[in-house]
Amino acid sequence: MKYIRKIYNKIKENWFLILLLGWVCLYMWASTKKIEQVTEKMAMEISIASSMEKYESGKAIYMPGASCTIRATSDIDESLFVELAMACAKRHGKYLNSLSKE
Repeated sequence: MKYIRKIYNKIKENWFLILLLGWVCLYMWASTKKIEQVTEKMAMEISIASSMEKYESGKAIYMPGASCTIRATSDIDESLFVELAMACAKRHGKYLNSLSKE
């Protein structure tokens, strides 16, 4: 019982430091989450950028307001096909943004 009372007194004496430590821990956790979100967003943008490079190689053709044509030959595997589709979607997004700015 004495031990518990001693701990309770220490907490009462240092409540401000304990509160400050709790706040710092929560702040660090929130910062980590923000960094994680930004990292995921950057990874997606890098993926889209690499898709755009493959798009510009002629394996996909986007015609604004009409269609997107992706080559489906034997040298294009499933993951490349998905990346080309993402590139077409990105181009379509740029097209829609250009329409809304007018």
